[in-house]
Amino acid sequence: MKKGKKIAAIAMAAMLSAAMPVGAFAGNAAVEVDGIAQSFTGPYMNADGNIMVPAKELAALLGASYSWTEASRAIVIKNSNNTVEMTVGSTKAAVNGAAISATVAPRIGNNTVLVPLRFVTQSLGYTVGWDDTTKTPTITTGGKMLSVLALNRPITNSYITMTYQEAIDAAYKANSSVQNLKENVDLMLANRKNAANTLFNGAYFGMDYDGSQAVSLAQQINSLESQLSTTQLQTQVFRDNAEYLVLSNINAIANYEMQITLAQANLDLQEKNIKNLELKKTLGMASDNDVLTAKNSYNQSKSSFEQLKISLANQKQTFEKSLGMDGTKEVIVDYIPSMKRVSVNDIDQYATGVINEAPSIITQQKQIEVDQYNLNTWRETPDDSGDTTASLLNKQKLEMTYNQDARKLEDMKKELRVNISTIYNQLKAKEENEKALQLALDKARNDYSTTLIQFKVGNITQYEVDQAKLAILKAEIDLKQNEYAYILQAYSFEKPYLS
Repeated sequence: MKKGKKIAAIAMAAMLSAAMPVGAFAGNAAVEVDGIAQSFTGPYMNADGNIMVPAKELAALLGASYSWTEASRAIVIKNSNNTVEMTVGSTKAAVNGAAISATVAPRIGNNTVLVPLRFVTQSLGYTVGWDDTTKTPTITTGGKMLSVLALNRPITNSYITMTYQEAIDAAYKANSSVQNLKENVDLMLANRKNAANTLFNGAYFGMDYDGSQAVSLAQQINSLESQLSTTQLQTQVFRDNAEYLVLSNINAIANYEMQITLAQANLDLQEKNIKNLELKKTLGMASDNDVLTAKNSYNQSKSSFEQLKISLANQKQTFEKSLGMDGTKEVIVDYIPSMKRVSVNDIDQYATGVINEAPSIITQQKQIEVDQYNLNTWRETPDDSGDTTASLLNKQKLEMTYNQDARKLEDMKKELRVNISTIYNQLKAKEENEKALQLALDKARNDYSTTLIQFKVGNITQYEVDQAKLAILKAEIDLKQNEYAYILQAYSFEKPYLS
C-alpha cells in the first residue's frame, strides 16, 4: 500500500471513530447508504477506532443475507458476489473462503451481535467514505441508488436463522398428513399381503377364479396397487405444499414488515410536524387546534402501528408452529427474493404439459384404470336362488363409477387449464406494473437528490427532506410488494394443482 493510501486509511478510521467515545454504546448510529441517511435500531459502539454495528441490520441495509450459529458463534454475511465469515471474539475471518484478519473482532453488546462496519462493508465489495458535514460514514454499493427499505429483521433478541431449504424440510416434517400417509401405506401393504395370501390359499384349496370371491380379491389387490403407486406423487405434493407454505408466510411477514416500516416513518414525520407546529404556535403562526389535530392524528397512527406489530408477531408465531418449532425462538429464514420472469412461448402447450404431469391428474387417471379393471373383471354371478339381478346392478354401478370418474378427470383438466391461464395473465399484469412502479421509484429518488441539494444550501427544511425520503420508502414498498406477490404466483403457475 502506498504511503498516501495508508494515511487515508488512518484518517478514515479516525473519522469513523470520532463519532463517539471508544467503547461507548449508543442508540442510533447514522450511516448514509447510496446517498440516503439510514440508522441502526440496535446498539453500536466504537471499538479500537472501528464503528461496530448490528450485523443483522448491516446485512439488511446492504441487501445481503445473514446467518448466525449459536453453538460456534459464527457469522456469515453474503451478497450475490461475496461471502464474509467471522466469529465472535476472534479477528480471524474469511472472505470468499480466503483467510483474512479483521480489523477488530465481532462482539456481543446488549444481546446483539456487532461487527465492524468498514471491514464487513468493504469485504462485500462496497466503498466506505465519510461525510464531514453530517459526521457520518457513507457507503456506496454501486447498485440501486437511495435504497430505504430493509426487511427480514428479527423483532426479538432470541432467534434462529434457517436456510430456505431448511424451512421447507421443517414444514414438510411438521405436516401431520405426511405421518398419516406413512401409516396408510403400512396399512395398504398389510391389506395387499392379506388379500394376496387369501387368493393364493383359495387357489390351493380349489377356489373358483371366476367366482365372486376371487374376483373381489383381485379387484381389491389391483386397487391397493394403484393407490400404492401414487404414494410418491402424494409425497411430492406434500413437499410442494411445504414450500408454498414457507413462501406464503415469508410473503405475509414481509408485507407486515413493510407496513410497519412505513408506519414508523410516518410516525417519525408526524412527531417532527408536531414539534414544528408547537414552535410555530409560540411565534403565532399556528393555533392550538392545529397542534391538537396533529396530535390526534399521531395517536391514531400510533394505535394502528401497534396493531401492525401485534399482527406481525402473530404471523411469525403461526409460521413457527407450521415449522414444528416450540415457540421459544423467533425464526428468520435466510431468503432473498428474486423476481425471475416467467417465460412461456405457447401458453396452451405449456398448460397441456403441466396438466399431464400434475399429480392430481395422474392420481385420477389411476383411479379410472382401477374402474376399468373392475369392469373388465366383472362376471355375471347368480345368487343362491339363481337370480342375477344383484350382479347386473353391480355392473351398472361399476359403469356409473367409471363414467363419473372420467367426467371428473375432464373437469379437473379444464379447471387446471383455466387456473394456469388466469395466473399467467396475472403475472403479465404484474410485470407491466413493475415497470410503472420502477419509474415511480426512480422519480422519488431523483426528487430526493434534488431536495437534498436544496437542503444543503439552506433553501428548504429537514422536514421536507424527510418527506422526500418517505416518498422513496413508499415507492420501494409498492415495488417490493409487487415482487413478493409475483414470486408467490409464479410458484403457483409452476404447480397450479396446489391452488
